[in-house]
Amino acid sequence: MGLGLGLLVAGAVAVLLLAGLLDQSTAATSLGAGDCILDPGAAQVVDVDRVDCATPHEFEVIGMATLTGSDYPGDAQVVADARVACEPVFASYVGEPYEDSPWFINVFTPTAETWTEGERTVTCLVFQFDENLEIRKVTGSVAGAGRRGS
Repeated sequence: MGLGLGLLVAGAVAVLLLAGLLDQSTAATSLGAGDCILDPGAAQVVDVDRVDCATPHEFEVIGMATLTGSDYPGDAQVVADARVACEPVFASYVGEPYEDSPWFINVFTPTAETWTEGERTVTCLVFQFDENLEIRKVTGSVAGAGRRGS
């Protein structure tokens, strides 16, 4: 019985270690330019699955932008302001103006709660749509891609 229990514990530890090695999730707030992620599939994002950009992914982080203002402008306005704030980040990272590109900007923004705590940082991401207007999986990085797309 002692050996059986020992093997059971060893097996459980091995499963936990393997799960930890396979778990690619990371806090959305720890992302940086050049990180590629899978679609988090949620309106409010806490954790994301980071992947190597050489593997299929939906989004790439192109950098950060900072919003201003003392009062939270509301969810829709903070997203609109964030997308505008990300346009120069886009041009610098991708290598062409946003309005000339086949890529689209998405953003992770402060919530009303984190805004009142002083958070103004926006994570700027890019993605593409397919012919059905679904978010398309791409491979590779868009850094310096210009009009090449994916």
